[in-house]
Amino acid sequence: MVERLLSSRVRKSFIERFGEDQAFAIEKAALDHFTNGATSCAPQNASDVFQWALLVVIDLQCISEPKSAAYHGITIQQSDFLAWCREHGKLAEYKGEIPPISLLLGCFDEYIVSDK
Repeated sequence: MVERLLSSRVRKSFIERFGEDQAFAIEKAALDHFTNGATSCAPQNASDVFQWALLVVIDLQCISEPKSAAYHGITIQQSDFLAWCREHGKLAEYKGEIPPISLLLGCFDEYIVSDK
C-alpha cells in the first residue's frame, strides 16, 4: 500500500501545494479512523490511496472542524483545501469505497468537480 500511496499523482500535487507534513497528517488521520472503526471504507480497494484518505477526512470533517484539524495536526485552511480538491484532487475519478450515506447526503459535492 505504501508504494501505491507514494506513486499517487494527486498526492504529489498536494505535497507541492501544502507540504509532506500535511499529506502525512491527512494519511494518518484517515488510517487512524479506519483502524478505530470510524470509517469502514478500506484503503486496500482504492484506486488511489491518497484520494481515499482525502475522502475519509472530508467525510469525518477532519479539516472543516477546527478542533478535529488541530487534533490531527492539519494546519491547512479549509478554503485552500476545498479549492485544491476542486482543481487538483480528481475526486470524481476515484474508484473505491465511499460511505454511501455521506454520498447521498452530499457531503462530498462541493469537493468534487466532474467534467461529465
